[in-house]
Amino acid sequence: MIFAKDLLYSIVWLAREKRGFDLYVGADGINCLAGLFLKRIGVVKQVVFYTIDYIPTRFPNPVLNHMYRALDRYCVHNSDLTWNLSPRMSQTRWHSPTRKHGREITVPIGVRLDRIKPRSINEIDRHTLVFIGHLRRGHGIELVVRALPKILSHVPETRLIVIGSGPIEEELKQAANELGLNDKITFVGFVTNHEDAEKILATCSIGLAPYEPIPDNITFYTDPGKPKLYLACGLPTIITAVPWIAEVISRQKMGTVIRFDEEQLAQAAIQLLTDNELYESYRKNALDYAQELDWSRIFENALNELSFASEEPPRAIIA
Repeated sequence: MIFAKDLLYSIVWLAREKRGFDLYVGADGINCLAGLFLKRIGVVKQVVFYTIDYIPTRFPNPVLNHMYRALDRYCVHNSDLTWNLSPRMSQTRWHSPTRKHGREITVPIGVRLDRIKPRSINEIDRHTLVFIGHLRRGHGIELVVRALPKILSHVPETRLIVIGSGPIEEELKQAANELGLNDKITFVGFVTNHEDAEKILATCSIGLAPYEPIPDNITFYTDPGKPKLYLACGLPTIITAVPWIAEVISRQKMGTVIRFDEEQLAQAAIQLLTDNELYESYRKNALDYAQELDWSRIFENALNELSFASEEPPRAIIA
């Protein structure tokens, strides 16, 4: 009922605009459906389907899931262009090589490079690991805490900063206390101003993103922002092979891809903490790659895939 109301409101509100729009970007299936109807009646000229959270099994109810996937396919077929957060969305969307595809491109998560200020290598704390994100199961923060004693046995100066809050925060603090890590882990909590969090990241040495490979993990199909933040701040990243960005991190030598395993995490951290030549190489590669992650550059490239009748900036709406 709520979806139907939102769909109707979008159509009625935008249909009142006498000038119309050159471009409509629908940020999910329902919003895209509204845009396709508005294009049919001449209110908008082009429609982009922006898929930010597509996964094959979105709902446990098979009927709902069939409707979800049918709507997704309809929007891909009928939109002028589909923006996927990761290439895996397109790869898993189609099961038959003969099925009619729509135009799809990857439009990944970006960062605010104008706001992020990486420090020189002499200004960072070379022995500080950092984790940022929601403290809940599936993100691997428990694995980090369990692996820390192994890291400390080789690199006693190591510290861990945890930025964020969530349902397992108290459990993590209790585990840190039981392992005698209270003076080695700093729980910053939730940081309201994202710029303040970025400043903390920029002082650290290594970013941690050990996502747990659980069934139908949405992170496998989408594009989490955490690794992008790490790379933009110049942090070589230790990550599990769950999100597609892990493939890029491995290929471009910006960090280490591991299994969801304490020992592997510890060994990867120890190597980056002690091998300065390797660390500096990964850090440079991360900062170079980050130039491609600026939001303005990402959307400029995405918009260049469309054609507009006028050279003037397009009149666009995002819903």
